[in-house]
Amino acid sequence: MTLEQVIARVTTHPAKTFGFAEGLGTLKEGAEADVSVFSLQEGDFTFTDSMGHQRVGHQKLSPVATIKSGRLYGAATIPVPGS
Repeated sequence: MTLEQVIARVTTHPAKTFGFAEGLGTLKEGAEADVSVFSLQEGDFTFTDSMGHQRVGHQKLSPVATIKSGRLYGAATIPVPGS
């Protein structure tokens, strides 16, 4: 899948499938600020699925931070308050 396809499959597609409120799964003006921030890494990576099958890919998304309702939650470089 392309990066654009991956992003659509984890944002707008689930929002539509599960009938979430209008504006979820989008970055449109006025939408609730729910955002995941990732770092795109290039290289050779081995991925294992739930059945134990492995596949090599050349890009990997690594989580950096999460914003829920406009509030920043933990990241590799940002500690989570109260943890």
